Amino acid sequence: MHRRKSSKSESPSDMSGAGTYGNRSPLSPPMSQAGLNVPLMTRERNVQAAMMKPPTNGVYSSIAASSSNLSLASKSDTLASHAPPGSVSSKYMLTPDPSKWGANVYLNVPEPDDHLHNPDPRRDRLNDGGGSVFNIRGLTNLGCLLILALILTGLFAVYPITDSFLRKTETLGAYNLGGINASGQVPEIAGGFGLIDKDTPQSAYTHTSLEDGSEWDLVFSDEFNTDGRSFYPGDDPYWEAVDLHYWGTNNLEWYSPDQVTTSGGFLNITLQETPWRDLNYKGGMIASWNKFCFTGGYFVANVSLPGTSKVHGLWPAVWAMGNLGRAGFGASLEGMWPYTYDTCDVGTLPNQTFPDHTPYEATIGGDKDKNGALSYLQGQRLSACTCPGESHPGPIRSDGTFVGRAAPEIDVFEAIVTDQVGYVSQSGQWAPFNYKYVWKNTSENLHILSENTEFNTYIGGGFQQCSSGLSKTNQACYEKDGGCFAVYGFEYRPGNDGYILWTNDNEPAWKMYGAGMGPDDLVKIGQRPVPQEPMYMIINLGISPQFGGIDFEHLTLPATMLVDWVRVYQPKNNHNIGCDPPDFPTRDYINTYIEAYTNPNLTTWVDDYKQVVPKNRLVNPKMTDRTSHNKTMSALKLYPDPLELRFETVPTPEIAHPDDAIVKILLAGLCGSDLHAYRGLESFDTPYITGHEMVGIVVSLGESFQNAAAGRPELYSTLKVGDKVVCPFTSSCGECRIGFTARCEHSLLFGSPRLPGAQAQYIRVPHAGGTLFRIPQNDSILGNEPVARIGTSDASLMLLADILPTGYFAALQAIQHPNLAYAFARKSFPVIPSFVNAFVTGGESIKVQESDANLVFAVVGLGPVGLCALVSLVELLGLSGTSNFAIVAVDPNEARRAKAESILGALGSTPGGVIRVVSLEDAPGVSKELSGGIGCDAVLEIVGNNSALQLAYELIRPFGVISSVGVHTNPQFPLNGDTLYSKNVSLAFGRCPVRSIFPYCIEFLMSRQDIFSVGGVAGLVEKIVPFDENSVKEAYRMFNEGKCGKVLFRMPSD
Repeated sequence: MHRRKSSKSESPSDMSGAGTYGNRSPLSPPMSQAGLNVPLMTRERNVQAAMMKPPTNGVYSSIAASSSNLSLASKSDTLASHAPPGSVSSKYMLTPDPSKWGANVYLNVPEPDDHLHNPDPRRDRLNDGGGSVFNIRGLTNLGCLLILALILTGLFAVYPITDSFLRKTETLGAYNLGGINASGQVPEIAGGFGLIDKDTPQSAYTHTSLEDGSEWDLVFSDEFNTDGRSFYPGDDPYWEAVDLHYWGTNNLEWYSPDQVTTSGGFLNITLQETPWRDLNYKGGMIASWNKFCFTGGYFVANVSLPGTSKVHGLWPAVWAMGNLGRAGFGASLEGMWPYTYDTCDVGTLPNQTFPDHTPYEATIGGDKDKNGALSYLQGQRLSACTCPGESHPGPIRSDGTFVGRAAPEIDVFEAIVTDQVGYVSQSGQWAPFNYKYVWKNTSENLHILSENTEFNTYIGGGFQQCSSGLSKTNQACYEKDGGCFAVYGFEYRPGNDGYILWTNDNEPAWKMYGAGMGPDDLVKIGQRPVPQEPMYMIINLGISPQFGGIDFEHLTLPATMLVDWVRVYQPKNNHNIGCDPPDFPTRDYINTYIEAYTNPNLTTWVDDYKQVVPKNRLVNPKMTDRTSHNKTMSALKLYPDPLELRFETVPTPEIAHPDDAIVKILLAGLCGSDLHAYRGLESFDTPYITGHEMVGIVVSLGESFQNAAAGRPELYSTLKVGDKVVCPFTSSCGECRIGFTARCEHSLLFGSPRLPGAQAQYIRVPHAGGTLFRIPQNDSILGNEPVARIGTSDASLMLLADILPTGYFAALQAIQHPNLAYAFARKSFPVIPSFVNAFVTGGESIKVQESDANLVFAVVGLGPVGLCALVSLVELLGLSGTSNFAIVAVDPNEARRAKAESILGALGSTPGGVIRVVSLEDAPGVSKELSGGIGCDAVLEIVGNNSALQLAYELIRPFGVISSVGVHTNPQFPLNGDTLYSKNVSLAFGRCPVRSIFPYCIEFLMSRQDIFSVGGVAGLVEKIVPFDENSVKEAYRMFNEGKCGKVLFRMPSD
């Protein structure tokens, strides 16, 4: 076990015996009285001994020793006879015999003053009170005594007791008994206010504000002039070094207290390469957490940076954080950092979204490594939305609501080296986040004050938003480049109207105003004030690949950061220091959850520390059916006349059957099949809400979902309000014995006269337990990394509602057809028992060599569904292990063919496979070329019209399979019985059983986000437009005219 060599680390259990000092500390001086050489305790023992023995000398010794009885008379005479004549003693020395005094002392002879001692009853009756004290004089005397007793009791009893209850523990310093810390270092306190080092020069006692020129006072300073200071816990009144691994930023070092000390008049923090606690490096971090804090002011330090300005890899920093979060102690930080927020809105919730994942803008354009989600934070734990009665440090407003609390961060600097030039990043960290992390950095809110400073291009990610300036440092002020010191700091005023101004090399670098972090209507959040929490100071030196790269080859260790001094200034008459100010208290909350602040192994608040997150009144678990607040909704209705659409306000759907669910739509799709009715190709009499593609949030469930039911789909027992779901274009009971889920008697088509569709704010889903597919949240189907099904996936998940499963089904029902079984003997590929029970997949009786099976496929139509079919076909052939195949991809549109080519390029090489993208005219010749003149084994017809079917028949070989998933509206089928008979053609037509294929398609979708995501090479979703009348009608018009591709409608947040 590592132990310091200093004797101050010893305890009684460390010593073999009491030794010279007995049970007292070896550092405790002997207690003695001034002017005495004998220790006080020794002198006290001698006095006690003297009191316990008879005296052996002195004025009374002869008396004590004598055994004779002395006569008073003879003694007096003797004394008188020996008195010097004329002396005072002889004048007043009397004999014991009264008769010799010259006065008559007999009792029967009156003396001149006897009337004073013998009262006369008649003479003195007016002065006699009968011996009673209850007269005016007596009561006055008693009253005075009583008042005096009350005063003394109040002074020495009532006042100390009252003061004890009313006094708050001082948090300006962490002192031991007597104001002396464990190492014997006594803090120097000057001026009666503030904690100022005695070595701070008078010239540094004031600061001129860089914002308004006013004079500010020094309220704290540490000059680090005393060598050998220790920063182990308890060793310093203001600083404490941590002993932990800073895992949160993937640091490579262990922070150890022995890496921090003082020498030469400087604070020394050293990083060295040495194995320690399963890591290869040791560094240091000290902080004034819960010891010294400040609210507003100028935090400044004079620093010589470690290493050199030409080699990157070190991570030195000086920064400040709110006292409710302790750096390095994960449980204290979860839900706290880097919030600075006092508004009750969606910004306080996890992922910065409501349970229905609105607003939509908070789910897109965010962190690319988090699937576009804007925020991966757990939500503000101590928000202004905290329900009454929940654990919260306060304070409480007059209306009963809490003030939002958190642990914000402002960095004096984080030093970095780029292209052999040293810089400092000087930043503020914020939460919640602006849309795409872009704060209002206008010329009014952002001022670059130095030619050495530029705006930092890093603006945030899933866990923080950053406003940052990047400043070139004094290149000589590095440990190995000259060793000079440079002054870095930030001056700030808390609040909505506040500001932060950073300094680099003692010159203003850049400034931002609080208005820059004002409300953001796109993501529905309010003002983030310049931090108002009491802030503590942190100084550290570490190494991490997360903060730029590490040049291990040229990095020289050990490296040391030197700090000459640290100072804090605040405006005159506006001093606010202390870690537990009345308007932002922290003490009681920290003491309640002290383990979160002292045990670095507790990395999370809930999972590790086993605490609960206070309830947020925006998410009331007893009232999650949000439809109760929305009696009407906007919807798009299709009318019988061609091209007639109406945007109407209609009643919000309600639960009509125990198996129903009400889903709030997030995104709805415009599909090519919607155009059939829009163009008047389908007849109907009653207007209906159109649309059959949607992603949404469950907001209400029927009674069937209360309890598990034997024999019913699992979703009836597991689906919950708040779950995100994808809905296929048909309903399905989920209890089909054969698996033909798209065509059973319970199946209804959404967006038809029989069942209202998805182009509305809400939808009723019948047989919801068998119809809906729940999207796992923060849980990966594909691997260990969490995959959030929000953000970009909201749009890409829309592909699951129709076009991706339909394309997948077109490929699957072709390659699993019995006529192709010869080619797949002994092959394995996805088999969906729910609808392929009767399909033959090959067997030993078929004697075909693998090399002989040269399959040729054609895909006719390269629209969105056709592209999905093409990619699915390649995927399934790869899964089956088939190596000898060819695919002819056919479309008359040159732009679609180009898109297909780009998708195939993203797919990469297909070993043993040949894929050709061709026009209609070239398709027959290419298919014969690739098949040796025989024709295609299977044709996937995606278009749904007669000309496409006729081309499919032309391309097919005898005993081939035409798999058609297009919606056919032509009254006359182009192929007759004789035609089909002459080729023994097998037809596999019809609607995709989407719900059965969901589990396979979602795996495929998430594994190929490079193709299917918004912005992916497939580009299947061309635009997302708001769900309002003008936008919707314009989208229909352009889609009908072929002027745009796939369109999604984004629903309002209510």
